[in-house]
Amino acid sequence: MRNELLYVGANNKLIDMDDSTNITLKYKNNIFTDIGKIVSNTSYTIKLPNTVRNQSAFLHADLPSCQYSVASFYLNARYIRNGVEIIKGAKIYLIGTSDVFETALIWGNATQFSSIANEEKKLQDLKERWHYESQGNDPFPDYYIEWNSGKNVSQYDSHGDFFFPKVNYNIRSADKDLPYHPAVKATWILEHISLDNDVIFIFPSEQQAVLNKLFIPLLTRNDGLEFSQKNELWLNAKYYLNQGTGPIELYFENKEYSSYYGTVNKSSLSEGTFISGIKTKGNSIKLNASGKVSIHTLTSFYPSNAAMIAYYIENGENNEIFNIGYTDIISNGGNSYNITFEFEGVESDSVNKGTDIRFGFTNIGFIADVSNGVDGIINLRMENSFVSPKQPDESILNGNGHYPIIPNLPDMTQLDFIKAISTMLGVFAYPIEGTNIIRFMSVDDIIKKKEQAYNWTRRVIASYMANKPKEMKFTIDGFAQRNILKYKDDDTVKGNYSGEITCLISSLEKSREMAELKFAGCDMRGITAFIRLYKYDGEGKAELQKVQPRILLEENNGGLSNGTFTQLSFTDIIKRFYTSFQNAVYTPKIIKEKIEITEKDLRDLDMTTPAYLAQYGKYYAILSVTAENTGIANVELLQLDI
Repeated sequence: MRNELLYVGANNKLIDMDDSTNITLKYKNNIFTDIGKIVSNTSYTIKLPNTVRNQSAFLHADLPSCQYSVASFYLNARYIRNGVEIIKGAKIYLIGTSDVFETALIWGNATQFSSIANEEKKLQDLKERWHYESQGNDPFPDYYIEWNSGKNVSQYDSHGDFFFPKVNYNIRSADKDLPYHPAVKATWILEHISLDNDVIFIFPSEQQAVLNKLFIPLLTRNDGLEFSQKNELWLNAKYYLNQGTGPIELYFENKEYSSYYGTVNKSSLSEGTFISGIKTKGNSIKLNASGKVSIHTLTSFYPSNAAMIAYYIENGENNEIFNIGYTDIISNGGNSYNITFEFEGVESDSVNKGTDIRFGFTNIGFIADVSNGVDGIINLRMENSFVSPKQPDESILNGNGHYPIIPNLPDMTQLDFIKAISTMLGVFAYPIEGTNIIRFMSVDDIIKKKEQAYNWTRRVIASYMANKPKEMKFTIDGFAQRNILKYKDDDTVKGNYSGEITCLISSLEKSREMAELKFAGCDMRGITAFIRLYKYDGEGKAELQKVQPRILLEENNGGLSNGTFTQLSFTDIIKRFYTSFQNAVYTPKIIKEKIEITEKDLRDLDMTTPAYLAQYGKYYAILSVTAENTGIANVELLQLDI
């Protein structure tokens, strides 16, 4: 009599099985697995009979008329063997149909973590503050820090998640107004990856202590799109003014508007008060315009060069900042034309603070009717093309000093960030089955569980009279003799901060890149990290240059926050966090055995707990367990240096 039960679907439908149905479970440890390639526990292919009950359970997916795609078809599943529910949070995937349903079980993976890996979400895709908290009286809906000119440094250990550490940005001492850039704590970024993806990250205490001190200096000056969108200005085209020379000026319906980016200028005419343009507040404001404007014009020539422009006047000259060509011209007969300008996402050049921007038309002839000749709407979004610190006598609402955090995070995926942190801390990801928890573990953590080790001494089914394994190999898949850990290359970095994990196996390839972080290494100037963020031209003018992202440690320097790269070279990291890992792979011994294993053992199996075999007098990390319904499992074990 069959002693296995398989339930699928939301209604827990019992599945029919026959004598040819075999369910083999495979548990896999991710100890040597790239975090982006975390392997779920799986079954081998399960062939289920094509019975009426199974057809119903699988929603008749064996019929061509089935609305579900077999390629993405899965149901929730539970698996019970000999009265023990071994798996309760599985998914059963339908692989194909014939006279049987070919399926496979997958469990123990973190769905939310998979979404981080599969969707290529970037750090700059993190959700802004208004998604999680009320902004109250704060006009800014995003995560930001107030940015002031000058070299301001935060107090050590008394600041928030956003702060100003001392970092040498290659600023000359004479440039007193060039500011230190803000930074964000690595824990804040991880917290928000957790919030956005509904996962929980847990690190070992020693690694958490280092993680708490890691921060990312923000090396760009990008504005926040969501904040810019919040301050969009909608302009209704209502009037024009022909001054005789220059563009025909476009005026808009009167309304009140004032934001961080600018205010409206108004003109009082005999026909009423109109908006005649905008006045910028920030140091480097550009416009992003979308809309549709139509005009009725009279001209003795065909208006093939008709354009709508935004411009400002300086020293009596008109300076265009964008020029939009027409999208449609309709002739009304004679010299009369209707001209339409339809546009989306047109970006202007940047202008300085206090610039009066106007709008108008060129090469259109004369607008036929003052009251009916112009119609349309322009959606105007302003943004800082280069966010700037505010001066001491300025208000943050006066166009400068708002430094948005998320738009200035490094240009990398959330997965790349997690990879970098886990590599620097010498840990691997271990999803906790049935939860949204991702626990990060190290080989040291496995060794620390020596007292809780599974004693499989009497479980081994010996293949030989002598005490020796059924099978043993001396290599780990994917390893070379020299396995390089390195930071991203950057021409502005002089030092070499790579390190290597070595394997004493001459048959392996000489070297391979084990991991390359998306962060560059960082040189030091004395006790402070050095980033060549600014360069100087021939006239001694400082310019911001593009450099690769950095990650630093915060330390206390006389009560002030100081950024350092000391202890973050991979040579130092390997000494601190990879000693047990290095010992395990230096001369690796991987054995394969058959062991007796019960259903309860499988249900409670923890792949981060070592196993002990007295016949060899050794402890082993469990790499994989493959269990059929015979009470026998094939195990793959890595010998530990305990």
